[in-house]
Amino acid sequence: DLVRLQPGVFLNDELIEAGLRFLTNDLLNVQPWAAGDIFVFSSFFYSKLKGNNAGEPHKNLHRWTKRVNIFEKKYVLVPINEDLHWYLLVVINPGHMLGGSVQTSTMKGKGVGLDAPPNGNGSTSCPATSTLILSMDSLGRRRPKVTKMIESFLQSEATFREFSDCPSNAKGVHIPVPMQPNLCDCGLYLLQNAKTFINNRETIVDSI
Repeated sequence: DLVRLQPGVFLNDELIEAGLRFLTNDLLNVQPWAAGDIFVFSSFFYSKLKGNNAGEPHKNLHRWTKRVNIFEKKYVLVPINEDLHWYLLVVINPGHMLGGSVQTSTMKGKGVGLDAPPNGNGSTSCPATSTLILSMDSLGRRRPKVTKMIESFLQSEATFREFSDCPSNAKGVHIPVPMQPNLCDCGLYLLQNAKTFINNRETIVDSI
């Protein structure tokens, strides 16, 4: 995998997962009280989700969360590789779904995006009042279909775990992020966007 760290080389699943583990471990060292707020899906989760759209689409996916209650998390990160391109979705407050279609909008505010300064108050509060699904794509693409798929899985998970008979919908939000200058650096941008979100999560969510 070391050769994939050279300039101009596409990052693979192992490097993406290693990078995300490093970020969450770093948070554990710096803010141990906040590390439990975050859950990161494997980079293989979305490919399994995408391949299970017929019949009972989520029947074989619930094993991915059998050891964790994702509805107790404040932030759920979903790395996605689609058509040889990496991008990131982040679910905010999935527990608020326990109670239409996904609404998609662009983040409002004073151009905060992922260039926001860190929130230094040490708080782990998450100000969103509904479940949000943020899409962060360094090609600038909106991902309403993928957002809908993640929402559908969360609703199925809530029902499967018997947390709710009628889970509510989520709201999709497109987050402006820095654009990659080529077709090979998307993995690096995913990791940078994940790092920036983790470090500034409250400021970013509060600005939506």
